[in-house]
Amino acid sequence: MVNKMKTVRKIELGFYLMVLNLWSFTLVAQDEDPGFPAEDPGTPAAPIDNWLMPMFVVGVVLVYYIYRRQSTVTP
Repeated sequence: MVNKMKTVRKIELGFYLMVLNLWSFTLVAQDEDPGFPAEDPGTPAAPIDNWLMPMFVVGVVLVYYIYRRQSTVTP
C-alpha cells in the first residue's frame, strides 16, 4: 500500500510539473508590448557583469566546503 501511494504521489508531482512548465511557456511566448521602446544597442553592460566570475568562484568554493563538511559528519 505504501509503495502505491508513493507512486501516485510521484505521478501527481510529475503531472503538476508538466502543467506548470507548459503554462509558463505560453506566458513567455507572448508578444512584446509595443508601447515600450526597444533597447539601444549602444547601452553599456549591466554592473552585475563584473561580479559573475567572482560569484561563480565563491559558489564553487562554498559547494566544496559544504560537501567536505557533510562527508566528515556522516561516514
